[in-house]
Amino acid sequence: MNKFILFNMLTTFGFTVQDAQVMVCIAKYESAFKVDAINNKLNSDGSVDYGLFQINDKLWLDKCNINTKQLLTPEGNIFCAKKVHKQLGFNGWVAYQKNKQTCDNYRLFRKE
Repeated sequence: MNKFILFNMLTTFGFTVQDAQVMVCIAKYESAFKVDAINNKLNSDGSVDYGLFQINDKLWLDKCNINTKQLLTPEGNIFCAKKVHKQLGFNGWVAYQKNKQTCDNYRLFRKE
């Protein structure tokens, strides 16, 4: 997915401009902007992470009232990412924790 389209979608879902920029950075590190990314290898508990923001099925399917097919759409993944962010902030993503300084300073738009 194009990072500018993702940014626009995030703001449409209610993220502030600053938070949307950080979320774009998180998506870069979580899924390389791949809407259909599935990680079923790294979680020791057998859970699976889905989509742009690698939403964990065991932790978030019920809380987001969503299914895995919906998590593989930009809209479904962003909808659930909004709930993760509301509950845990950016620290809900390991990619943010590992790249905090980069993501906190990530800018899609630079002032001249």
